Amino acid sequence: MYEESVKFLAWAEAYDDPDLETGRSRVRHEQWLKELKVPVIRLSGEEDALVVVKKALIRLGRGE
Repeated sequence: MYEESVKFLAWAEAYDDPDLETGRSRVRHEQWLKELKVPVIRLSGEEDALVVVKKALIRLGRGE
């Protein structure tokens, strides 16, 4: 378990590095999100997640 934790922490530390060439990264995830043909709800932590989702559903015509 220790080795897996060390590997995860190393990956997490490099996640925001725009020069990361292999594996998952913020740059790759942002590119993937731009290519999606469905609505994406972003949760930033600045607003209550339930409120954000409810507002998004209302905008999409699926809320009450």
